[in-house]
Amino acid sequence: MKKNADAFYISINISGFILAFAAGWVDTFALHIFSDENISFMTGRVAKLGKKIFSGDADGIKSLLFIILSFMIGACLSAFITKRNGLCAGLYLSGIAIIITSAVILFLGSGAAVFTLVAIPFSMGAQNAATSLTPIGRTTHLTGPITDIGINIAKGDWRAVLFWAIRFSAFIFGTIMSYYVLTVLDSKSALFSLILFVPGIIIILTGLFQKEITAVPLPES
Repeated sequence: MKKNADAFYISINISGFILAFAAGWVDTFALHIFSDENISFMTGRVAKLGKKIFSGDADGIKSLLFIILSFMIGACLSAFITKRNGLCAGLYLSGIAIIITSAVILFLGSGAAVFTLVAIPFSMGAQNAATSLTPIGRTTHLTGPITDIGINIAKGDWRAVLFWAIRFSAFIFGTIMSYYVLTVLDSKSALFSLILFVPGIIIILTGLFQKEITAVPLPES
């Protein structure tokens, strides 16, 4: 029984690491093309929305509402699909949305800005909702994981500390890799869209991995 529990713990750590890595990668790409707009977590976006409302910046309000609502819609649709068909379905939704965005950027270039503004947050909302319904937990932002690290250090639960520390390091690793690729590829290059294609494939393969090998369960409803 302990052996099975350890194997499950390892499998969800692997899935969590890979998905947090992908989220860090995608978020860094979004920072680059949206001029300092994160899209994998919403706290900062809501705070900035308040600032834009206060200053009367209509264009800024519209852009931020697009991001927030797209994330929410992605989470809602993913939760519905994941509850019916399992974690893999929610991850497929997220990965496919990212791959489609990559293709749109390839063909439209700068003309894909509006689509990208909607599709990337949608995909991150979809991923975060799907994993949040399982023992993997949230995978697209670090506020919760860092809080949990502090809580579990206080409790002396070093297994839980390791669980969330792995998530933390994965997100950072994803941002580093994305920044590296962004410095190598020119934004006008046809290969630029591949920066998004890679994490899209990673998310889909992670969904396939957990479906065929680890079978991360959903809680009983």
